[in-house]
Amino acid sequence: LLLLASAAGGANLVASSVHQGARRFAPALALSQNQNAFLAAGAALSFLMPVPWLPLAVYALGYVASAVWGWCDLLSRPRGDASRAVFDAGELLSLAGLMAVTLVLIQIERLVIPRRLSLDDLALFGVLAAVAASPYRVLQQAVGYTLLPQLRAAANAAERRSLVTREAQVG
Repeated sequence: LLLLASAAGGANLVASSVHQGARRFAPALALSQNQNAFLAAGAALSFLMPVPWLPLAVYALGYVASAVWGWCDLLSRPRGDASRAVFDAGELLSLAGLMAVTLVLIQIERLVIPRRLSLDDLALFGVLAAVAASPYRVLQQAVGYTLLPQLRAAANAAERRSLVTREAQVG
């Protein structure tokens, strides 16, 4: 089930990214966030039927259903101009490095912090993370969905600076 969830999750992420790159934000957001609903459904079912594999099964099947829907939707759409799919290697490495560092920091938060803090400090960290960190994660996701595709589509450096300036003024 874990292998199935991981493979389907990867396919789901790629489909979401393709939608995001094409500025179809609603399907991209639906594909990347619908797992929260499946996770909640799995948790609720585990209260009704205390079977240890049930939440993971619901989660894995949710990823499979989401990936199938996302790819069927992508394959049913007309293809765009393939010449726009050229990426600079430095740009790809920068984005991959940024994503890797983000994932490492999230895992450090989940794995290291609970083992290093006392119970009182851990409770304080939980409250601070909920109050202070959550809004920044929402902003990070919003920037990923809207600003990055716009920066990619910008024709020149002046246009990119204008986009960043506008976002900084809004934030």
